[in-house]
Amino acid sequence: MRPWPGAGRLLFSGPATTGDARCRGAHVGGRKDRFGRDILSRVIYGARVSLYVAVTSIGLAMAVGGALGLVAGYVGGAWDDCQ
Repeated sequence: MRPWPGAGRLLFSGPATTGDARCRGAHVGGRKDRFGRDILSRVIYGARVSLYVAVTSIGLAMAVGGALGLVAGYVGGAWDDCQ
């Protein structure tokens, strides 16, 4: 007895070929959400914003830290007098 109609054809047939209807359009991350949109492409699209924010914040931190370091090195302070 098969669990559902067509189960024997899907479960017990040989390996799928590229011409098989089940493999057409399949790729890595080929899962779809409930609206039929490709999940992998949406993750990659959403990662653009995250990468932009990360690179921008690192650049800003480097600029501010570098400026403060230059001023502290030029002016000196209590730490320099301890030596």
